[in-house]
Amino acid sequence: MQRLAPPTIADRGSALYRFSTIPVASQDGARFYRLIVAVPRRMAPQSGYPVAWLLDGKAAMAHVDEALLASLDAAGPPVIVAIGHDTPLRLDGPERTRDYTPTAPSAGQGARLGGGADAFLATILDVMRPKVERVASIDPRRHTIWGHSLGGLFVLHSLMRRPDAFTGYYAASPSLWWDGGAIMTMAVAAPTRPRHCTLLIGEGSAVAQDRQERPRRSRFQIDAADGAAFYHRLQAQSAVDLKQVDLGPLPHGATFGATIAPALRLATSL
Repeated sequence: MQRLAPPTIADRGSALYRFSTIPVASQDGARFYRLIVAVPRRMAPQSGYPVAWLLDGKAAMAHVDEALLASLDAAGPPVIVAIGHDTPLRLDGPERTRDYTPTAPSAGQGARLGGGADAFLATILDVMRPKVERVASIDPRRHTIWGHSLGGLFVLHSLMRRPDAFTGYYAASPSLWWDGGAIMTMAVAAPTRPRHCTLLIGEGSAVAQDRQERPRRSRFQIDAADGAAFYHRLQAQSAVDLKQVDLGPLPHGATFGATIAPALRLATSL
């Protein structure tokens, strides 16, 4: 059953942040999004606020509360931009599959369309970012992006395709299996990094356990050695500070909420 997006702190309000909603159309006018933009009430530093971009924005905002915002406020708060598809649903499966995947699916991976990641990244950088810059003072050198599962795949794709677009990347349980592990092949041809960036990859140990004990799902998983080689290749790229985060005995779905706060704190620290 598809779930409606629940009310979040963006609906209830905060003593520390001002919230607004910005509608956005893709560059070709075929897809529509809503940005939940949270701007700190604290005065911006001279260089501007850092920015944290959260994919699956409506679902992500359900894991943000006043206590988390208070901890961010004390550390030098970021602008939070939660990107959601223009739907009442918490998550729109077909739309996120189209937007978050770098290649069209191979045979046997279902009927959902894929391969829209480049277009979606262009929409973020060329359409969404200027709109956010109109409502807040932004530090152009401090942008962090977070995504989970297919969203984590998109984060890695963004790092390889437009390495200068963000300073911080957080990929939570990234779906490296997509299209037979196409992202790992793409890494070979990835451009070098013109400036330093930080990449965090968070996974729960229950994910690794699933790979060992549930072979019937193998088409949705990758060999651990292949994943390790891929991450090593990313780390070998110039100016990439890669850290793998062990999230403990968490299953795939639980790593979604568990990585929101660390991603927001990453945005304040860079």
